[in-house]
Amino acid sequence: MNDKDHVRIILADFEQRIRAILDKAWFDWLKMPKRGILSARSRASIVFDFIKTTALAEFDGNTDIHAIVDGQTVPTPKASVRISRRKRYSNSSTRS
Repeated sequence: MNDKDHVRIILADFEQRIRAILDKAWFDWLKMPKRGILSARSRASIVFDFIKTTALAEFDGNTDIHAIVDGQTVPTPKASVRISRRKRYSNSSTRS
């Protein structure tokens, strides 16, 4: 089993809840006034903040979830999975 398969197994029980979090974050973005004047970078930051806030509220008090709140991560199941916002730089390297 590779790492990708391992992560899929861990997240399977949370898939619907995670999808609902992502949908809510996008809906919140669409409700923002004047969103059309913001850059793609701003949009990414704002939507990620919506995701993080919604995920923290959704999983608050759940002992199967361990939240690492450092500005760039969201709550994930305990089994050593970390979901973080990734930034793509112009030289095509991916950094967190």
